[in-house]
Amino acid sequence: MLLAMTRDSTTSEEKSSRSYWGFVLWPVTIVALIHIVTIGCAHVARPRSDDPKYQTFKQKMLPEVGHKTTVVGKLSPGKLGWWLATGDWGLYIYATTTNQVDLDKDNGLNRFHGHTVKAVGTLQYNRGWDSGKDSVPSVPEHFFFDAADVDLSYAETW
Repeated sequence: MLLAMTRDSTTSEEKSSRSYWGFVLWPVTIVALIHIVTIGCAHVARPRSDDPKYQTFKQKMLPEVGHKTTVVGKLSPGKLGWWLATGDWGLYIYATTTNQVDLDKDNGLNRFHGHTVKAVGTLQYNRGWDSGKDSVPSVPEHFFFDAADVDLSYAETW
């Protein structure tokens, strides 16, 4: 017996194929991509305090903690606030209070974004903490200036 394939049978096969892709494979693909991205981001967020470059920077900066210090670097947004990238590592600038005046000063640093600046302020140090879980953010060990206490100016480049 020879069966002829009709247009209706082809259409129903196409529909079931699309349904399988749309209702099973597509969501599984999305979940897998989200998982890959999330794992990648969690590893990026881990403290880098074991990095030899950071250890050298830390040895140089620890004696300056609590003192008025001048640091020159390029300002960009960072994980905890503004990131001041120096040649050998960097430090954060962020408001340590919710006082509106301090937050306004922190927001005012936008005009320096992407520029090399000279920051003068009292250097502070945060030991950070690791939650031990990929799903809970950790705070990396870091040096920082309080946005309320720091004075920024464009650095002279020769």
